[in-house]
Amino acid sequence: MSAQAQGHATAALDAAAVYTRRRRRAAIAEQLLVAAPALAAEIEWDTLDRAPAWLALDAAAADRLQCRAGALLCNAELRLWIARPLVAAVHAAVGERWWKALLARPAPLLPAGVTPPRLGEGLPVAPRLQALGAAVLLAALEPAVLRRAASPLLAMPAPLDLPPDAARALTAAIEALEAHS
Repeated sequence: MSAQAQGHATAALDAAAVYTRRRRRAAIAEQLLVAAPALAAEIEWDTLDRAPAWLALDAAAADRLQCRAGALLCNAELRLWIARPLVAAVHAAVGERWWKALLARPAPLLPAGVTPPRLGEGLPVAPRLQALGAAVLLAALEPAVLRRAASPLLAMPAPLDLPPDAARALTAAIEALEAHS
């Protein structure tokens, strides 16, 4: 390939990357403007560029992601469950392929001092997973204005004392599982 052709190919790739970044940023901005218009107005473009892609998800996909985040947080407990109705509820909440991918990995190690919450028995599984997942996703968001603006996009988060670094590590593990499921 000639140097000129190679330069054109590189320019085309750069243009495609810029287009993709702008589309993603616009999708996130649109979600935040609907959810929290006053707070969204305070968010800078560079913050949107650094925002996680999940902020652009539609409601159904966001619900599933929250359930997956909750399942990842509690996966040590979930691995011990044998009651078919409870396991079936987890499968329905996170998806069969994703559940299998989760079980194929070792349970994530949480930082010292972070104890995974218990899901408990007798509680509806999917809403509890979703509430825990919402807490994880919100804890991972920075800056605070982005966290506040994104909050209406998620379920009511469960009380969870999770440091932002631990939450970001969990969201990275979710993305890795998404890629393998």
